[in-house]
Amino acid sequence: MVKANAYGHGDVQVVQHLESLGCPRFGVGLVEEGIRLRTKANSKAEVFVFGFTGDEAVRELLHHCLTPVVSDFSQLESLEKLSTNSTALQLKINTGMNRLGFVAKDIKKLLEILNNSKKLKVVGVGTHLMSSEDLADPQGHSRQQLGQFEQLLKEMSSLPFSQLHAYNSSGAAQAMQLGDFQKQHAYGLRIGLGLYGLLACDGSLQTKLSPVMSLKSKIVAIQQVKKNQAVSYGATWTAPRDSQIGIVPIGYADGVPTQLSNRGIVHVGEHSVSIVGRVCMDYTMVDVTDCVNAIDQEVVFFGKKQKATQVAVQASTIGYDVLTRISERVPRLFVNERV
Repeated sequence: MVKANAYGHGDVQVVQHLESLGCPRFGVGLVEEGIRLRTKANSKAEVFVFGFTGDEAVRELLHHCLTPVVSDFSQLESLEKLSTNSTALQLKINTGMNRLGFVAKDIKKLLEILNNSKKLKVVGVGTHLMSSEDLADPQGHSRQQLGQFEQLLKEMSSLPFSQLHAYNSSGAAQAMQLGDFQKQHAYGLRIGLGLYGLLACDGSLQTKLSPVMSLKSKIVAIQQVKKNQAVSYGATWTAPRDSQIGIVPIGYADGVPTQLSNRGIVHVGEHSVSIVGRVCMDYTMVDVTDCVNAIDQEVVFFGKKQKATQVAVQASTIGYDVLTRISERVPRLFVNERV
């Protein structure tokens, strides 16, 4: 999955690198993202589009040879009307996520349309687990969803699909630890967060993954702040002692969550230091009183030492949010390391 600019990492470069390694297909959320992979990354791989609406989107999707993941009848109608040749598509089945997808009562009508169509060919079927972290629990949501998925697949056996996909990164991590279950329920994986070295759930697999992105800046100025003086908008932090405050030229316009104000931790050299005062649009202030010669030193917001998922806990959000909010104005330096 490389939607949302490859989870903030840079979709063009990520796709070009993975395609050079033989990756045959990618997933995006929007038609525009798929077009970007065709035109900017020059990708020849199969590109699944999980969200599209209306005839204009379908025209672009077909023109750029993108694979639609169909989740409602209006999409089927547009594809049937606008397709000039045989169009391969994927179906999205709603087994409990209740966001997108056909539900059980739709299957009869769905089969009638698809079995009678001379243009549309179903090559794959997928569903989305709402609580994939509970896959190990026989009574959990995931097992219930997969049970329904399997029942609906039997009802859809007249369709010529050969690809099945249900697991996201956390689901895959859980399934890999359930040997017998994995063999019985060997569904395809839509790897998202795990592709970038992170998981939303704890587990042994997380220890084998290493984050591929670090967010760094540097200290460009230092303010000498006296005890009881305030820092940043709203005077939400006052110095408990005479302090040195490092000014870091990165802020919420770059993707630093404002929720890290007065509570976030960054690394300056070997020191863990606190974010103080409100995070500004262009700047973040950190307490470097205990650091020696802090000016021009590198500041690491997240990376291998402190994962984005850990920063997310500090900001009362999720790792996906921390990664995908890194804005376009942040320069990205790509380094291919083979370990």
